[in-house]
Amino acid sequence: MKIDRSFTAGMTTDPTRATIVRTVAQLASELGLRCVVEGIESRSQLDALPPGLLGQGYLLGRPGPDPGVWCGARRPGPAGGGRDSAGP
Repeated sequence: MKIDRSFTAGMTTDPTRATIVRTVAQLASELGLRCVVEGIESRSQLDALPPGLLGQGYLLGRPGPDPGVWCGARRPGPAGGGRDSAGP
């Protein structure tokens, strides 16, 4: 499950958004699912999150390409992890 950055952005000042974040995190936990919180940009947002969540946001690191994802721009390398001719 993912919690959209629109909820994260206001959760430290808006009790309704904070309740939504906590409730979705609890639901994910009860269903045995991982929960990713998007848009963590401040220490106060990070501190307000329930424990056990995964996070994304500028506070935690700049966005970058996931080398494990194939988006069609490059073909996966040959079996065994070799590089393909389409990229570095």
